[in-house]
Amino acid sequence: MFFKRKLRPNLIDEAKKLNNYYFAMAIFRSIHRKIHGLSTKSRGVLAISGAGHGKSSTMQEIFDGLELSKYSSGFYVPSGMGTGIGLLQVLRDHPDHIIFIDELLVDTTAHQNALKQIISGSISYIKYNNVNIEPFNSVVIAATNGIKLSKNSEHILAMLDRFSIIRIDNLVSPEKCFDDMTNTKQNIDWDKIRKNLCKKITGVRLSQEEKDLIKIYWLEKAKESLDQEKVLRRQCADYIDWFLFFKQMNLPEYMNVARELADNTVVCNPVYCIKLSPVEKIIYKSIKNNGSVLRSVIVNKCQQEGLSQCNKTIEKSLDTLVINRVINRNVAGEYSLKR
Repeated sequence: MFFKRKLRPNLIDEAKKLNNYYFAMAIFRSIHRKIHGLSTKSRGVLAISGAGHGKSSTMQEIFDGLELSKYSSGFYVPSGMGTGIGLLQVLRDHPDHIIFIDELLVDTTAHQNALKQIISGSISYIKYNNVNIEPFNSVVIAATNGIKLSKNSEHILAMLDRFSIIRIDNLVSPEKCFDDMTNTKQNIDWDKIRKNLCKKITGVRLSQEEKDLIKIYWLEKAKESLDQEKVLRRQCADYIDWFLFFKQMNLPEYMNVARELADNTVVCNPVYCIKLSPVEKIIYKSIKNNGSVLRSVIVNKCQQEGLSQCNKTIEKSLDTLVINRVINRNVAGEYSLKR
């Protein structure tokens, strides 16, 4: 897949030169796991943010920089490839590869069907009136703008659990935007990154002392979950794997670096995957900041924010958030976060 040499350069320094450090490191980890045949209980990485945060540019830069197409190990699905048949054909033709999907439209039935195939580990299709099932072992790295709340939201969020999710929500100020456009971009040593990812690993395990410490970190992270009754097996496995990955990379201070990445990329709270409307954002923030609020408080907050929504719109938004298990409504008419 890649050429290999025995060398131990630092992967972190190169990753920080890219537009989205956390997203880049999650991609590198998935590629590393694929190269060495390691399972992380997930089939790839999904970056979620609004438009203009650099998801696509980060993916394209890594795909081109590592020359994945040259080594016949990768395939890039460009933005705008919205047909389900086309995407399923890509998955079928690349069953053991590294696949980048520039724009995963999780709100569409076509891409939802593709997601089901990805997480099932097999691609199904009809040929000569027979259902053919072929194994699918590719790692999928994708970007999306998030999902809109609907009657299918809970089902879609359950599918996204199979991915390591990165929330890119850093706001880019006009000043930073100008500086980014005018400053000379640092050269990235792709050869160094390849050597890190291909470095042979044998017998690297977490010690009991490390596991005990990681458990403390994880229990704190797990408190983010809106549903405390949900079993977070996939998220927990993904969290632990960050520490093992950095230990295998033989990086200095790997426990601290791994914790930073794990805390910023493992998402237990489904609201991070949702494209909230302006009213829904006000509702969520009001409840989060106050613990519990009455409907009248939310109406006043909307008016203060300049959103003169009618009562029917606010009521519909509240109902949608309750149905999708983002918030609770008690008998007294107070709203609180799902716990």
